[in-house]
Amino acid sequence: MNQTRRKLLQDALKVLAWSQLPLAPLMLSERAQAADVKRRFLHIFLRGGWDAHLGTDPVIGSKASSVAYNSAYQGLSTFTVSGKSNLIGGWGLEPLRQALSLVPTAFINGLFTEVTAHELAQNYMYSGVLSLSRTREFPSLSALMGVAAGTFPAHVVLGGPVPLGESKLSNPPLQAQSGAGLADMLRGPYNQWVKTSSFEPVHDLIKQLDAIHKTQQSPGAQAAMAGWESAATQLDQLYATGVGQKLSLDAVIKSRYGITDDYSAQTLIPSAFLTLASGLSPYVTLSIDGFDTHSNHFAQHVPIMRLVAAQIAILINDLRSTEDSLQPGSSLMDNTTILISSEFVRTPGLNAGSGTDHWPSASAVLLGKGVQDNTVIGRTDDNAQALGWLNGAPVARTTDTQITPEHLVATLLDHMGFSAAAQTISGGRIVGLFT
Repeated sequence: MNQTRRKLLQDALKVLAWSQLPLAPLMLSERAQAADVKRRFLHIFLRGGWDAHLGTDPVIGSKASSVAYNSAYQGLSTFTVSGKSNLIGGWGLEPLRQALSLVPTAFINGLFTEVTAHELAQNYMYSGVLSLSRTREFPSLSALMGVAAGTFPAHVVLGGPVPLGESKLSNPPLQAQSGAGLADMLRGPYNQWVKTSSFEPVHDLIKQLDAIHKTQQSPGAQAAMAGWESAATQLDQLYATGVGQKLSLDAVIKSRYGITDDYSAQTLIPSAFLTLASGLSPYVTLSIDGFDTHSNHFAQHVPIMRLVAAQIAILINDLRSTEDSLQPGSSLMDNTTILISSEFVRTPGLNAGSGTDHWPSASAVLLGKGVQDNTVIGRTDDNAQALGWLNGAPVARTTDTQITPEHLVATLLDHMGFSAAAQTISGGRIVGLFT
């Protein structure tokens, strides 16, 4: 069986609890009946587990005096987003302060993750499906959206790999480790660079061998191969559009985002902007490493959080100042929803190596199109444990009251118009994060 006994028990409990789910438990809304590919989704995933106390869930009030928190956190300042009294951020997000005042923003805290092994927690946060197997993955948000919408490429992945589940068989993503790498991939097919008359017999032979090999495959493998062959044909059409040139990191972009290495993680966020602006795909996932700081936490974690926050602030301004070619008169920011998340958060105190470890809670930032502005969903207690949520207020966490990645993923799928996909996640139950 694919499901564990634990999972079966959880599903049974959820069926009993859904009628009482206290998270503004709407079934899928009437607006979410068909995907609109003019709406864009960007998922910025901070791989390794980010420190929520430097982000959406800072050490304030009674938390600061709790024995669970190391005194080092008490000296870090917080900020309130201008005009948004509910949005109190930690020092790691301070470079985003002004940008968050300009776009609808919500903070999500105290998501109960239950698993803190990286692979399991990442798949859970990406897909909204809890699996206790390291060998089985479920498709990420962007993969679900791209396959359901039938776009090509289904979605774009920059940085590390994301879970694709079965979606990789029918509608593959474009994936690159860096922005420059993505541009290089789309400048034109390799065989256009080397194909001369002397290579013609070789190409013909390869085609014949492929055809013979295909006849020996199982029906399932043949279907998968047909999907990839179709994708290859569409790639040729994509090359002809010259989109690779639109993804180039020119001197202006490099200067604005502080890029010193074209093939580094510095390029991921600006390349997300170029991807959306070029129309290459409406669904983009960034995977940014560096947040698993088990030693020397403050010297490592604070700088990378602030660097990413600063680049996201520039991204927001670029999206706001760029007209949407598909919807003249509106900006790209008007039509883009952005999720910033990580697989879990870090322990509230420091370990023996002045680092932090994995913690069974998660937090996220949601901003852009349709977001219910100045909203905070979820809370943690003085010991950084995820609480439940009932009628807009924290309560004891139970299976009936907890907020989990399932709820966040289903809510986003509903918002983006993928009702069928959302129904597979927690029965499509959503939380009040969008207007």
